[in-house]
Amino acid sequence: MTTQGWTRWLIAGASGVAAYGASMVLVPRVSGGLFAMLGFGMREAGIVDAPARGHVLFLYGVLGSVIIGWMTLVAAVATGPLKDGSRWAWRALASSLAAWFVFDTTLSFVLGEWQHALFNIGFLAALGLPLLMWRREAGRTPKQAIQASR
Repeated sequence: MTTQGWTRWLIAGASGVAAYGASMVLVPRVSGGLFAMLGFGMREAGIVDAPARGHVLFLYGVLGSVIIGWMTLVAAVATGPLKDGSRWAWRALASSLAAWFVFDTTLSFVLGEWQHALFNIGFLAALGLPLLMWRREAGRTPKQAIQASR
């Protein structure tokens, strides 16, 4: 696949993650339940107290908003500087993804939430794989890229 194809994959991944973030804002009870089940292995909500539950739903909304903002930036960088072959754009995207993954996954393991650490792998694959493959393709000369596609 070419850098253009990997850029499209990155944009699709960012769009999917942003849609998930939007669901956390728009339908927090549904996406929050999915998040609790997939991310933490919980079948039922552990918080039954109404004020505490409201606060958790608020936090889902804040998290979803941050995800939307981050993925909007990822898509903007991917469709502009990254698509144009900018190395700084690749480094910016890769370092933000790495920082999120290392901190979030480490915290998950430290707190005993291994299911959430596994949940992170899906997001890492959706965004990290196209970034890695983009870099591999960008490092090839046109002749090497043609030979690799045969």
